[in-house]
Amino acid sequence: MRQRKKTRERQSTAHIAIRRRGIVYSPLRLAFDELWQPCRDSAWRWGMPSWSEVIGRLGNGRAKESLAHHWLNGTRRAPAWFVAVLSAELGDRIDKLVAIREALKTVETGDRRRSPEARARGRLHRMRQLGRPIGDYRTSDALMANPAEKNEPHN
Repeated sequence: MRQRKKTRERQSTAHIAIRRRGIVYSPLRLAFDELWQPCRDSAWRWGMPSWSEVIGRLGNGRAKESLAHHWLNGTRRAPAWFVAVLSAELGDRIDKLVAIREALKTVETGDRRRSPEARARGRLHRMRQLGRPIGDYRTSDALMANPAEKNEPHN
């Protein structure tokens, strides 16, 4: 009986070293990698879109996947429209990120104890809870001054 030879174990094609073999990091490639981001699929799960989905979105049917691969790796020159599309997509993304950063500056944080106004509001709130006088009037009729009895409905 003939003995079988062991099949050689191959490295996975999804391995990071295999994916990057032969890739030259040009400005086009860096722009494409920046636009190739995780997104939600039809079942609202996070995942990476396929290469063909991203090329289809960017090229809008004007270029095949293999041709875009040559452009991004530098083996062929990319047309002006493809460079303009990449530039416009990156510009939109940068504008969105800048708008998000501006919106983050207006968010109030939970650090109550830091600002003088927040400390004054906290003292005023506590004095109302305790029913102590503030200025010319008493705060005994504050909402928290007379808490509801146990097992009583809150009105």
